[in-house]
Amino acid sequence: MEEFGKLEERVVLVGVQTDDHDNVEESLDELKELASTAGAVTVGRIIQNRESVHPGTYIGKGKIEEVRALVYAMDATGIICDDELSPAQLNNLERELDCKVMDRTLLILDIFAARAITSEGKIQVELAQLRYRSARLVGLRESLSRLGGGIGTRGPGEKKLETDRRLIRTRISALKQELSQVEKHRELIRSSRARGNMRTAAIVGYTNAGKSTLLNTLTGSEVLSEDKLFATLDPTTRLLNLKDGQQILLTDTVGFIHKLPHHLVEAFKSTLEEAKYADYIIHVVDSSNQQAEMQMHVVYETLKELGVMGKKIITLFNKQDAPGACVLRDFKSDYTLKVSAKTGEGLADLNFEDVKFSIAFEKSGSYSANGSDDVEFMISLNPGQPVRPLVEVASGGELSRIMLVIKSVMADRDEIPTLIFDEIDVGISGRTAQKVSEKMALIGRKHQVICITHLAQIAAMADHHFMIEKNVSDGQTKTSIRELKAEESTDELARILGGAKITDTVRQNAKEMQELAAQIKK
Repeated sequence: MEEFGKLEERVVLVGVQTDDHDNVEESLDELKELASTAGAVTVGRIIQNRESVHPGTYIGKGKIEEVRALVYAMDATGIICDDELSPAQLNNLERELDCKVMDRTLLILDIFAARAITSEGKIQVELAQLRYRSARLVGLRESLSRLGGGIGTRGPGEKKLETDRRLIRTRISALKQELSQVEKHRELIRSSRARGNMRTAAIVGYTNAGKSTLLNTLTGSEVLSEDKLFATLDPTTRLLNLKDGQQILLTDTVGFIHKLPHHLVEAFKSTLEEAKYADYIIHVVDSSNQQAEMQMHVVYETLKELGVMGKKIITLFNKQDAPGACVLRDFKSDYTLKVSAKTGEGLADLNFEDVKFSIAFEKSGSYSANGSDDVEFMISLNPGQPVRPLVEVASGGELSRIMLVIKSVMADRDEIPTLIFDEIDVGISGRTAQKVSEKMALIGRKHQVICITHLAQIAAMADHHFMIEKNVSDGQTKTSIRELKAEESTDELARILGGAKITDTVRQNAKEMQELAAQIKK
């Protein structure tokens, strides 16, 4: 016997396309995920092409008839519009359709209400709900009295809906005071961290990009991580111990989303501003999502709205282990990595897992063209060894790879037009060689890179190949250089892979390496 009163919310999604560049279908796909997260079942969708949304009813009169018919045919309990509705649109649609009418904002607010755990989160949710609903009481009152207990009706602000506007304004004022106390507490914590010279990093990204999973993997914490939109709401801060003995505080922030409601941005400003005061921004991108580039744009626009400017940004192209992970670029970041927060892949980049690196400064006692400091790079390449001057410890190949790391970080700012890497492949192979080649390709977008190599993984990443040969003529040895054609490049890669004898299988492997390199460089 079904539980009495338990109502399955069945909804129809409604969107309006006003621009050819807008992909409303994909926006409705996301809206469907949001509805599912809130506990509703999507039973249909309707899109109307218009020059602009109807000011009174969001969609035109003819489309209203189509929506009404679909709601009736699918036995739907309500509709969800893909944009935020005005009070007039909400009230008119409800009167025309005689069913529950919600919009994207109300849906997200409902999810937040369900996911808020801490007192701060609950305060922020209630504040956002009241700000939204205070202007829409007339439109909401009828729908909420008709259908209870489902999406769009949940949360701490619910009990205030039947009060008048004066009481709601009073409650909003009280919540603002409570939130101001929370903000003061956060400011004290930030000041304490600053006094202790504790570095901080804010993990930001689109919702369900893998931020919480990353925090768990790096710090060993057990923050809730689900394959759902807005699986976690309340910010979580954990201490990360770095291998060189340093410590950094990582804060997992609430996920961003397309058409993030203004009410949420305002209410959650104290939480979102963790990114504003952090020393570093770790931008997590779901590289398996076909809308990854749009999601990256949304994140940067939201950061801009919050006033997050001038921060060091590290972009992690996450979910590399997932099928369909695409090749992405982020020209706004200072550094990029391909990782899987779930498996840990790529988090120990370039296989310098036990390296300690520092910079020693010593006053020279006089000023010169190079300043007043003597600067020396210090490094330890093995566990248990003290840091020593780089020139005394590192081999030629290690020096090249360390320089590669520095040049990768400075790729967007370094004005040196040409970089030459000689014997960068000494003592490496396999995965490390592949990582080295990818970093060189990254630098190659901004600089001319010349590399002398004997490894196929590195050579395959090049745009052009030159063969250097020694020939004896008339008793004299002469060195020549010539550019290889495409087929010659494949044969030379095959020779590096297979030695003296080049088989069809080896040549095919060489061709596949070139194709893979081309995909990476896109």
